[in-house]
Amino acid sequence: MNIRNMCPQNPSDKVETRREILRLRKSIPPEIRRRKDMAIGERLLGLPEFLMSGSVLLYASFGSEVDTRNIIEHCLSGGIIVALPKVNTENDGLDLYRISDLADLAPGYRGIPEPPARREEKILIDDIDIVVVPGVAFDESLNRVGYGKGYYDKLLGPAAGLRQAAIVAQRPFFAALAYEEQIVSSIYCGPYDINMDAVITDKRTIFKHGS
Repeated sequence: MNIRNMCPQNPSDKVETRREILRLRKSIPPEIRRRKDMAIGERLLGLPEFLMSGSVLLYASFGSEVDTRNIIEHCLSGGIIVALPKVNTENDGLDLYRISDLADLAPGYRGIPEPPARREEKILIDDIDIVVVPGVAFDESLNRVGYGKGYYDKLLGPAAGLRQAAIVAQRPFFAALAYEEQIVSSIYCGPYDINMDAVITDKRTIFKHGS
C-alpha cells in the first residue's frame, strides 16, 4: 500500500496512516535526517510570521521527530520568549512554561523532554505569537494526524475558535514541522481536529492555499 496516496475517509484510517508514516519516518537514514532537519529549521526561521514574532511555543523533539534543539537555541539566543509544553495528567491537557535553557528540560510524559512546572514561568496560549506543532502526517490542505491523544487539538481549539469568529486577529500562527515523507494526499478531518496555517518540510512550505 502506498500510504502517501491514501485518502482516509474515516477516523479508523488515521490509525493506519499513523502506523505507516511513523515506520517511514523512522527509516530515514541519520545523515539524510540531519540535512532535512537543517533545511526545515532554515525555512521556519525565515518564515515572515516567525521573523515578526516575539514569543514562540516549540516542542522538544523526541524519537524520529524533526529535531528542534537548534531552533530552540536560536530563539533563546535571539531574545525570543520560548515556551514548551508539559503534559498535565490531571486534566489530560498541556500546560505551557517559559524556558531559558535546554538544560532545564527533563524526561517527562513517555520520556519526552519537558520543562519544569514553575508557576512563575507558566504562560498562556493567548500570549504566544507562533505555535510550532509536532505531528505524524499532514496533507496539502493542512490537516494533521497527531499521536492520538488530542493534546494539541485541545490546546489550539479555543484560539482557533476565536479566530474563526473574527473575535481576535490571526494569532497565534500555527506552523507544523515535517519531513516531506510525512505528507500524504488526504487526511480525514473530524470536528475537533485543528488544521495548520503552514506545514514546513525539507522541500517546501505549504500554506493554506498550497505552494
